[in-house]
Amino acid sequence: MRAQVSLEYILLLCGFLGAFLLLLPSASNSFNSALFALDCANAKYFLSDFEEETAKLSILGTGSTGSVEARPFGEWVLEVNKGNASLTVFGKNNLKKDFSLSLRCTIAPFSEVFHERKILNLSKGRDRILIVHNYSEFE
Repeated sequence: MRAQVSLEYILLLCGFLGAFLLLLPSASNSFNSALFALDCANAKYFLSDFEEETAKLSILGTGSTGSVEARPFGEWVLEVNKGNASLTVFGKNNLKKDFSLSLRCTIAPFSEVFHERKILNLSKGRDRILIVHNYSEFE
């Protein structure tokens, strides 16, 4: 009798684990989609902050500085050329979203790939804004 009860519990456990394994891929896809949505929200915030800092620096004097922090979960590609900035967010399962921004000032050309938290330091030059240094570790 005890062996039969133990066997029934083992069969029940195997059935539960089998059902769990069937649901695991869809749960993983949902998690990846949610993470990509959060990454896109972070990218929008980053571009908004970038626009705000550059607008602020455009009215300040030469030598003024500011900084913007990027916090990607996946991979971001930032490209700045003249008065335009574009940010591409890449996620798992070939997910990709592009964001673009027209800036009110001239910025020196810049391109960077982000995989981790980084700070971009901006500096106002005579005729344009420069991205002078970036680093990933907080000191």
